[in-house]
Amino acid sequence: MADHDLTERTRALVHQLYDRFKRGDLDGVGALFADGIEWHIEGPSDVFRFCGPRKGRQSAISALRSLIEDYEHLAHDPRFILADGNRACIFARAEIRHRGSGRVASADLCDLMEFSEGKVIWFRELFDTLSAAEMVAGPDARARAGGGSER
Repeated sequence: MADHDLTERTRALVHQLYDRFKRGDLDGVGALFADGIEWHIEGPSDVFRFCGPRKGRQSAISALRSLIEDYEHLAHDPRFILADGNRACIFARAEIRHRGSGRVASADLCDLMEFSEGKVIWFRELFDTLSAAEMVAGPDARARAGGGSER
């Protein structure tokens, strides 16, 4: 069983992180990242340039900057936060609009993170990238993402 106080501190840090992201405060978000953060948003980087593994605070912030440059966030609503000690799992619903095409995509996200000394040291985001890619890039996204053309 994890320490209750540590769990509550983790929960508070998660809320800070998402509040800062919603405000577009990338400096504030970055302040909650450890220097050597291991960051990975799963997905095809040829469709979503913010996807893929990153190492270090500046690289993780760069991924977020790419996300914000390419997509307008219409909604990002954490549905629930599970915290246990220094780890958290966040299930959220997001809706984005591609700035170039105007197409809208929505997806359920699962964000996993680990904290040490008040900083995120490990982050992984999982979401249905194929459905989101099809919503943003059109039906040919399945073939580009290696999913073939079966329907």
